[in-house]
Amino acid sequence: MASLKVFKPQRREPMPPGGVLVSEWAVGRRTVRLVQDVTVTVGVSALPAEWSPDRPRKLGKREWREYRAGRDAHHQRVADIIGAPVASAEL
Repeated sequence: MASLKVFKPQRREPMPPGGVLVSEWAVGRRTVRLVQDVTVTVGVSALPAEWSPDRPRKLGKREWREYRAGRDAHHQRVADIIGAPVASAEL
């Protein structure tokens, strides 16, 4: 089942260098990295997660919570930077 979450701007955040927002956080023993060009604000696009040292086959409940918390923080920052709502769908 798909879920949709909308992030509304909460505070003003400056545009990152080069217009590219990079977020990294720990999920279990791995590190997740999202890289997004925030100058492109209209449209639908996939945001692939880069995993290090490897991509997990399956996440436990705690790891899902850690992943979602970091992903949601990233999307909130995008909304704060562009000053407009950002929607995230999990399929």
